[in-house]
Amino acid sequence: MKKAKKDWFKLKKYPHIGRPISIKDKKRVMSYILNPENITKHSFLPFIHKTSLVRKFRKEYNEEGNPIKTEGTNKIQRVKGQKKESFSMQVI
Repeated sequence: MKKAKKDWFKLKKYPHIGRPISIKDKKRVMSYILNPENITKHSFLPFIHKTSLVRKFRKEYNEEGNPIKTEGTNKIQRVKGQKKESFSMQVI
């Protein structure tokens, strides 16, 4: 009994610069990426770096392991942070 190979080509909804690819583009993309000569010549630049401000809700705990709540309220402390993302531009 042979196992069926999973199709690794999946459309992702990541932020990008350039044209988004659709299921209609699968044949063109597959022929491009399966050609070793194309891969050696392809420039995977620019590599985009993005930092965005995100708000996280983080519980803080005391020595007994109980959540610490803001004084006089029942709210959990909100912490601001930065989310760093990097991705390459799609140029095919």
